Amino acid sequence: MLGLFTLALIAGPVLTGILDRCIGHRREVLAATHCLAALLLALMAAGAPHYPMSELLGVKAVPVQIDGALFVLIGIAISTQPLLYGMTRHLVDAQNAGKALSAINLAFFLGAALM
Repeated sequence: MLGLFTLALIAGPVLTGILDRCIGHRREVLAATHCLAALLLALMAAGAPHYPMSELLGVKAVPVQIDGALFVLIGIAISTQPLLYGMTRHLVDAQNAGKALSAINLAFFLGAALM
């Protein structure tokens, strides 16, 4: 599963770049993919025993293949994060770009550390 997730994280930025160029609005792309990732996580959680998804499908727990597919889709959805670097670079002057990009990195790692 982690191998498939890693492949999704590799393919995701390519798909994100294509989507960004087609739509042309990075904020909307980021918002949509983050909402999609939240929905996919909720679906994965709802597949636990005696939860709505497993009850709907009439099984004790959702099969691992469905969880795997959701995991890959989550990997593709969260691959839009690098768009934040481009947005940040566009918003700041050249002399402050390093500080701003470092702040974005710090926010990513600090958020993960706090979780």
